[in-house]
Amino acid sequence: CWSIKILVNRLRSCADPEAAKKMSTAIFKMLNALVWREGEMTKNNDTPKHHRSRLRLLAAQQILKLCQNKIFDEVLTPVDFNRLAFVSQDPLGNIRRGFVEKLQKYLVKLLIPARFYTIIFLTAFEPDLEFRTSIMTWIRSRLKVFHDGKHQTFESVFPRLLHLLAHHPDFSTNPEELLDHARYIMYYI
Repeated sequence: CWSIKILVNRLRSCADPEAAKKMSTAIFKMLNALVWREGEMTKNNDTPKHHRSRLRLLAAQQILKLCQNKIFDEVLTPVDFNRLAFVSQDPLGNIRRGFVEKLQKYLVKLLIPARFYTIIFLTAFEPDLEFRTSIMTWIRSRLKVFHDGKHQTFESVFPRLLHLLAHHPDFSTNPEELLDHARYIMYYI
C-alpha cells in the first residue's frame, strides 16, 4: 500500500508535464490492473484475499487522486473509467463505501471532472440501506447547489450514464433483465 502511494505521489510531484505523462502510463497500467483483477498482484493468483480487497480499494482511490490533474485524467481511457466505476458495486461493503466516499469528497471540492458523477448513480442497488440513503441525500444536495448556480452538470451526466449502463457486465437485451437497468435510470431521475 505504501509503495502504491509513493508511486502516485511521486508522479503527482513531477514538474515536467511530458515526463509525467510518460511515467503515468506504467503507473496507470498497474493501478488499472489492480482494479480489474480485484487486487490480485501476482501471476500465481496467490495474493491473500484480505490484501486483495485493500489493494483494489487503494488502487481505485489513487486513480481518483491522479485524475485531479488534467494530464493524468486524459490517460484514463473510457474502458478503464468503466472498470473503475464498477468498484462502486464491489461485493464488499467497505470497498464500496471507501470508494464512494472518496469520490464524493473529490466531487464536492471540484477536484475531479464532472464525468465522475456518473459513478454515483451505479449505487442504485446498494444493499446497505443507510448508506444508499446518505448517497441519495448527497445527490439531492449537489443537485440543489448546481440548480442554484444554474449549472447543468447533472444533465450532462445522463448520456454518460446510459453509455456506462450499455457497457455494464450485467447488460442484456432480455426485457426482464432490462428492468434492472431501468432502476438505474429511475434512481438518476
